[in-house]
Amino acid sequence: MTAAQLEAIYRYGNYVEAAVWFLFALRYALQAKRKSLPLLLRRWNWIAVGLFILFGFSDVVEVQTGGWWKPWWLLLWKGSCVVGLAIWAGVNLRYRRDR
Repeated sequence: MTAAQLEAIYRYGNYVEAAVWFLFALRYALQAKRKSLPLLLRRWNWIAVGLFILFGFSDVVEVQTGGWWKPWWLLLWKGSCVVGLAIWAGVNLRYRRDR
């Protein structure tokens, strides 16, 4: 494979990854609209929607900058999204366990 082909795979792969995060955001937005879901969980799902959207946009920015670690603020952006999603997952797991 040539360097140009690898670069194309990297770019398209990041755009596909961004689309996947946007689909996750859509899925949790639809779930958050359900009235049968407890209010606390609906609010946390809206937080997850925002985090998934931000994470998706960070992949688009990553294509423009050439790496997830540069510039430094992109690494901070992605890390913040990961921490937020981990907290959200913990809340969801605790809710399911207690239910």
